[in-house]
Amino acid sequence: MPCVWSKKRDVSSCGGKPVKKVFVTVGLGPAGAEACSLLRLKDPDAEIIVFQEEPYPFYSRVRLTEYLGGQLDPRKLVIKDDNWFKDARITLYKGEKVEGIDAKEGICFSSQRRVSYDALLLATGATAFKPPIKGADLENCFTLRTLDDANAILSVAKYAKKVAIIGGGILGLECALGLKKLGLDCVVIEVAPYLLPRQLDAVAGKFLQDILESKGLEFRLGCTTNEILGDGKVKGVSLSNGETIEVSFAVIAAGIRPRTDLALALGASVSKGIVVDDHMKTSVEGVFAAGDCAEHKGKVYGIWPSAEAQGRVAASNMAGTEATFEGIVPSNTMKVSDVPVFSIGALDGDKIVVLQKEGIFRRFVYDESDRLIGAILIGTLKERQKIVNAITQKQGYEPTEV
Repeated sequence: MPCVWSKKRDVSSCGGKPVKKVFVTVGLGPAGAEACSLLRLKDPDAEIIVFQEEPYPFYSRVRLTEYLGGQLDPRKLVIKDDNWFKDARITLYKGEKVEGIDAKEGICFSSQRRVSYDALLLATGATAFKPPIKGADLENCFTLRTLDDANAILSVAKYAKKVAIIGGGILGLECALGLKKLGLDCVVIEVAPYLLPRQLDAVAGKFLQDILESKGLEFRLGCTTNEILGDGKVKGVSLSNGETIEVSFAVIAAGIRPRTDLALALGASVSKGIVVDDHMKTSVEGVFAAGDCAEHKGKVYGIWPSAEAQGRVAASNMAGTEATFEGIVPSNTMKVSDVPVFSIGALDGDKIVVLQKEGIFRRFVYDESDRLIGAILIGTLKERQKIVNAITQKQGYEPTEV
């Protein structure tokens, strides 16, 4: 258990030892894990304390759908285990929720302890969003955000025949593909007229749909779920196109909402997420935020690379080394039944080039200066790094032969 100092720097409780800085991280997703790792490098002598609400060490949420499909041993989900934290001399409180923060005194507290801090990072992440659909509170209606969520889905999947996936974004498709591997029939319901509306255009979305339909997935596009039907448990879904589909359970994959409750209680500025500046500072002195809970220049990224980058910037500034977050170009990579899908940057521009052949789709978006500002790849990742470099360096790009 770490030695805890008060904000007044009373070292008597620490046996008269020189005062060390105390850094606290609330949350252990990619932002929190990256931050505490860098804090240890920046300040080898500091006390570093991490509160993790879940009873697990740092694991990969983005691989939960692989676990769901039986492709991944749950032990391989873990990225940094208990031994890693022990070796790094970082105190990890698992299964412990921070219930409040007194920023004036520099104290945060859970139901089990009070900890003083010099700087605190809110890396509380996000929760899965459940739209106000009638029946969304029925038993066997799930979201997929945590390992416990995945285990709950698996507990009913082994007795099920058909599942409705409400949402045709990345998570929805990967969830459907995972459950398909378990032998379930899957129907994906998406309000947009094509798949992955945030990452793809209509042509690419149809190209991907054809691939997925050939793998056995069903789709209902351009319609909404009016009601999730059932008497206690899910038995079906009623759609806006007038159709009713009988299913054994449902998974809602309708996006995320930043967790801002602690920041709101602190009086920190909150809009879509916890508002931060370029240094990842909140409006409250000594409190930083990073990852899916943070809003930077009006944007909540909600993707792993930005969370890691923000965690590093926050840690540097907490440790007294100036660093700035200047945003990133959003990109996503997924694998659909062994077919890679990659998207980055803008979907529209002044010039669009589409190159297509059997099993491969490529789309490139250019601005008025002929610089590459966006791209979509389906069926190949051969050019991915060159495309990323061209967009981040604001350069032109000539597609290569594939």
